[in-house]
Amino acid sequence: MGVQNTRVMILIDEIYALSKVENKDIVKIIEDYDLTIKCRRQQYVYKRYFIAQYLVRKRHMTMQLAGKYLNIDHSTVIYGIKMHDIWWKLRDHRYISCILPLPRMLGDNPVTTYKVNYNEVDMENIELKINGNFPPKLLTHFEKPLTGLELSYIFAMS
Repeated sequence: MGVQNTRVMILIDEIYALSKVENKDIVKIIEDYDLTIKCRRQQYVYKRYFIAQYLVRKRHMTMQLAGKYLNIDHSTVIYGIKMHDIWWKLRDHRYISCILPLPRMLGDNPVTTYKVNYNEVDMENIELKINGNFPPKLLTHFEKPLTGLELSYIFAMS
């Protein structure tokens, strides 16, 4: 049994080495965001979950191979995909804000983004109605009148 497990691990290592050639974009993202480190901070965990589901669903990798890319166990890949599905369906703001650059980078972006245009007028008050799914903390920024620059900055950061 031990010899067979060793052969399987060698085979997975060989497949991993070959698949890295075809998935240079993923390898670069993983390196740029340092996603292989053992860290449970939210910004790393959420990005790993997103990349794991992307590798399994879009690149058709096994759970074990996807885990090898991210230096996590296959069971963590399974859990990450499950959590991704829940947060993605709910459009959880915290999750989406943590992973937001990744969907755009991979061309998998169903997240709606809005471009805010404004004209700065010094002596005129303009009322503006904005509809969307924004986090409650964002709404506290509207307690006082804002300039157009302040308004665009708030929505660019959300």
